[in-house]
Amino acid sequence: MAPFRIAVVNNRFFISGGPERYLFNFSDLFSKYHHQIIPFCLDYKQNALSDYAHYFVKPLGKEGEIYFENLSLSIDTLFRIVSRSFYSFEVKRAFSKLLNCEKIQIAYLLQHYGTFSPSIIDAAKRKKIPVVLRTSDFFLMCLNTLFLKKNRTCEDCLKKNLWQGVKDRCVKDSFWMSLFRAAVLSFHRTIKIYEKVDAFVCPSGFMAQKLKEFGFPEEKIHKIPSFLDPSAIQPDYTSDPYVLYFGRISHEKGILDLVKAWHKLKPKSERLLIVGNAHNREDIRIKQWVEDNQVTNIEFRGFQTGQALTKLISRARFTIVPSICYENMPNTLLESFAYGKPVIASNLGSIPETVRDGVDGVLFNSGNTDELAAKLAYLLDHSKQVVEMGQNARKHLEEDFSPSRHYQKLMEVFLSLSM
Repeated sequence: MAPFRIAVVNNRFFISGGPERYLFNFSDLFSKYHHQIIPFCLDYKQNALSDYAHYFVKPLGKEGEIYFENLSLSIDTLFRIVSRSFYSFEVKRAFSKLLNCEKIQIAYLLQHYGTFSPSIIDAAKRKKIPVVLRTSDFFLMCLNTLFLKKNRTCEDCLKKNLWQGVKDRCVKDSFWMSLFRAAVLSFHRTIKIYEKVDAFVCPSGFMAQKLKEFGFPEEKIHKIPSFLDPSAIQPDYTSDPYVLYFGRISHEKGILDLVKAWHKLKPKSERLLIVGNAHNREDIRIKQWVEDNQVTNIEFRGFQTGQALTKLISRARFTIVPSICYENMPNTLLESFAYGKPVIASNLGSIPETVRDGVDGVLFNSGNTDELAAKLAYLLDHSKQVVEMGQNARKHLEEDFSPSRHYQKLMEVFLSLSM
């Protein structure tokens, strides 16, 4: 079998979250099997080096403006936001050039909406190139992509209509931004752009089920969990006296609930470490609550990467994923498992598919801070069970989330589309 030439589309070409970690892990994995991976991303200064950077397109804003909340809304930026959200001919031309020059055989789409444009789908289909879309969130079905309204899960966009989300100001608590997003989704549904996708790759069965409920054909939907290569990671079943949250610091991650549970617990010696990038000033809100309520033994370590992050994970007693939204196979679960760390996690979305309650972690009802405090106390008081769960977690990763398994399943999809 000849190797494929695969164009991988993603907003960023540097690590800023789960989709980018997957992008680089996928590229490394398929390159080992001699496939040629050609990235198509936005041309950020922070990007990793790439031989294909000359194909990259201009970001929405000025240099250094990465996240939407940081954009200075000039006329050029506003025009770019509108065109990229609805249908960008600029992006379509740039992607068509890459497809032509690099003789692409598969287009693999990761995060692209809002900053790129679904016009890339038409560019690929015009050249009869199969399009595979990996769904890392619920952007096709929900205005805010999270199925979250305030502090509770909500499926009104799926079961009712988009205008309910406009009424409830589901996008950044803004009527106008919610209306804009509803108009974008309505336009895409009218032109049926995502019906042209040949295959949807879902990291979880939960995501696959939601796509089926939404109406996408079952034969196009493929459950292929994320992966992590544990071969270079040595699990550590010992620990220092702290527990760890690591990941994005944003409202839907439920970190304030974790802090409230920790306050109820009032541990004497153990610390809670919170590590990650802050979004929408959520870190300020949490730190203010900590200060107002005189919560002790909490440390905010900011964004960490590389050896600094791996050391924090490997020496933690366990990690916590307290999300209040439907998670879709978060990488933090696999990273924790790789280091032999069990996870306390909310029982929402795909999490119960990965964290087996009482086996390699414990689950709690999302938003229930009393229950979360009790689960924290239990693991802090049962060191032997923590070690056993950590060993089970590592084995679970090796058996069910290996690179070879991911490669095999994804190649089955690619091969079926190339016949």
